[in-house]
Amino acid sequence: MRSLSELPGFGGIQIGMQVFNASYLSELRLFDRMGEHAKALELVDSVLVGMEDEGPRLHKEQELEFWFALSCLHFGAGEMNKALFWLNKVLNDPEPTLRQDIFTYARLFNLVVHYELGNFDLLEYIVRSTHRFLSKRHRADEMETVLIDHIKRLARATQINAKRDLFKTMHDRISELMKDPNESLALKYFDFMAWCRSKVEGIAFSEAVRQEHPAMGKD
Repeated sequence: MRSLSELPGFGGIQIGMQVFNASYLSELRLFDRMGEHAKALELVDSVLVGMEDEGPRLHKEQELEFWFALSCLHFGAGEMNKALFWLNKVLNDPEPTLRQDIFTYARLFNLVVHYELGNFDLLEYIVRSTHRFLSKRHRADEMETVLIDHIKRLARATQINAKRDLFKTMHDRISELMKDPNESLALKYFDFMAWCRSKVEGIAFSEAVRQEHPAMGKD
């Protein structure tokens, strides 16, 4: 898609913007779902330059999507502080009603990122805040309930075996819920199952993603 700019009729600003948005968002998401987060990091500089070049022409919706995608790829690469930086840009955006789906799953992903950062005292507050946020929007998906309940218990657990058991239980519960198309929508935003697997098996998140979705790695 990006090579089209060299052809007649594909050099306009509007077309260039559409190609940039569609191609880079698709590539970032593909690498994320393949568990190839190191490769995704190679795109970051180009994405940031492109976003800067678009400036005010970049629609807020696309901006939110890029921020969330950047947060996910840094998470997958083990760069939790950078993941939190981009995630906070989503959570602190003054227009959360524009993409309520992204904002909602960003709140849930926020629990995961803070757990990885070891902010267990802060998690107590974030869990309550997230629960209130979902309640006000009359959302009570089982997936969200399972995640919040287990994160709350994980933040309080001190024994390694206890934490591993909680992750195993969460993985099994989520795996069962994913049979429901409405519940499985959550994996479009972040692979919670792979995260649980990484903790149960003591492997990197990227490797867990590849194990959860082996077909993604095939040609």
